[in-house]
Amino acid sequence: MKYSLLLMTAGLALAQTPRGTWDAMVMAEDREIGFQMKFETRAGKLQAAVMDGDRPIWSTSAVFTQGKLTVKWDFYAGSLVAAMQGGELKGTYTRRTRRGPVSRAFSARPAVAGKTGAAAKSAFDGDWVLTPDGGGAGMKARFWMAGGKLTGTVLRIDGDFGTMAGETDGNRATLTHFDLVRATQVTLALDDAGKLTGTIDGKTKFTGLREGASMPDPSTVTRVRDANEPFTFTARDLAGKPVTLADGRFKGEAVLITIMGSWCPNCHDESPFLTELYKKYGPSGFEVVALAFEYTGDAAVDVPQIQAFNRRHNVPYLTLLAGSTEDGQVQKAMPQLVNFSAFPTSIVVDRAHRVVAIHAGFAGPATGSLHTELKAKMTAEVEQALARGR
Repeated sequence: MKYSLLLMTAGLALAQTPRGTWDAMVMAEDREIGFQMKFETRAGKLQAAVMDGDRPIWSTSAVFTQGKLTVKWDFYAGSLVAAMQGGELKGTYTRRTRRGPVSRAFSARPAVAGKTGAAAKSAFDGDWVLTPDGGGAGMKARFWMAGGKLTGTVLRIDGDFGTMAGETDGNRATLTHFDLVRATQVTLALDDAGKLTGTIDGKTKFTGLREGASMPDPSTVTRVRDANEPFTFTARDLAGKPVTLADGRFKGEAVLITIMGSWCPNCHDESPFLTELYKKYGPSGFEVVALAFEYTGDAAVDVPQIQAFNRRHNVPYLTLLAGSTEDGQVQKAMPQLVNFSAFPTSIVVDRAHRVVAIHAGFAGPATGSLHTELKAKMTAEVEQALARGR
């Protein structure tokens, strides 16, 4: 009898192990932020992923035992702890931030198949320019129907929101996105005249136009005081040794410098492209240098975070610790910069280390053709930098 009971208990625990796609939610203040997760078992080990559209953000570890799930994403210093209750997961997601640990209530249940015959188009489909009420920098937005859901993204000067998804009832819609760092909600409404209004995270109100408005050009936001003066920076390698662009290793090399942080989702989107550039043009005298600005200012904490970022992306180029995210740290490391405003910001310099181009932010894969166009533009600038200053 006891043996049978043990078998039944073990079988129940095994049946409850998360598998496949789950509909999940975290709380951001009073807003429910919906997203999807995937669970897979590979080589006997559980893996969990938060889905950014069709791109999984895989965990670095995941364990489910005795009805308790523990998942870690070390590159974001994030962890999820949840218990299985009646076939649902309920718990807390916690991440280290600049202000200290931040926790969000979490829940998830197995996903339900999408509705058949769902609308192929919506009134929101297409490109928009969003203007915040009361002024401020414009934003681009792109929406489309996919799998019965309204999908899209918003692109600000510092980068895009990732792939958002949600429901629409015709002239109203709510889209959400969670990527382990950002928990974002965008609401949309169309009036009878086709005017778009909405809010971001319940705070930033905006109006939208299909044309006739614009957002700042990311290549003109940040500049240097004197474009004829060689660019330089001060930072330390991950062993603590000082490094500057004037060091002999960079002499005669064109360089792309990215100002980034391991905590920055758009920096994670940018890294694979920088690896492509480094591998393609490195033999021709091209370097990539990532200047990391991390939360704590304590190298004992920040260096492992940078290393976790590098492991995730198999980063082959040089990464340096340049400072913390406190105000003034970027200016201290690079005093020639004017109007720095976005992580990431990339600076392309020629072989004489004069600035060829500066880009604020990064339009990631969620932006579609805008992502493709940005990569083509930056590639052309790298080729220009290699041809100059010989």
